Amino acid sequence: MRGSRLIAATGASLLLVGSAAGVWAGQSGDADDIVQALNAYAAAVTSKNIEAMAEWVTEDLLIFEGAGVNRGWADYRDHHLGPELEMFEAIDYKFSDIEAEAGGNLGWASFRYSVHIEMPERVSDSAGVGTAVLVKGDDGRWRLRHLHTTPERRRQ
Repeated sequence: MRGSRLIAATGASLLLVGSAAGVWAGQSGDADDIVQALNAYAAAVTSKNIEAMAEWVTEDLLIFEGAGVNRGWADYRDHHLGPELEMFEAIDYKFSDIEAEAGGNLGWASFRYSVHIEMPERVSDSAGVGTAVLVKGDDGRWRLRHLHTTPERRRQ
């Protein structure tokens, strides 16, 4: 009796895992699209084009950057990103080592980022890691819903 319960439980677990694997296996196209969306967003940041950035985010975007929090695209655009971009003569923002997955209309990714910023008084280089949550819109486009970046610790 106990052995048959164990076999039944194991079988149910394998069925569940197998079903989940089937869902993820069919998502490689979405994972590629998520990578493209993240790279398009980074390219828009590099071009300092706020309108292009808006195409890759949701209105209810949630940003965690280090210890800072911005709630909504308007808050991030008007009180963080916009003022920063005005100070920068140039910026080069890139994602690398992106690992993306999707299930239905929800996608997520982990990545490394690097940013090179040129300002009149100095140049700044930094890098770090991040995670992103994206949602697939009715138009089929993946957009950032949540972005969390953390800079690497500076070596002393």
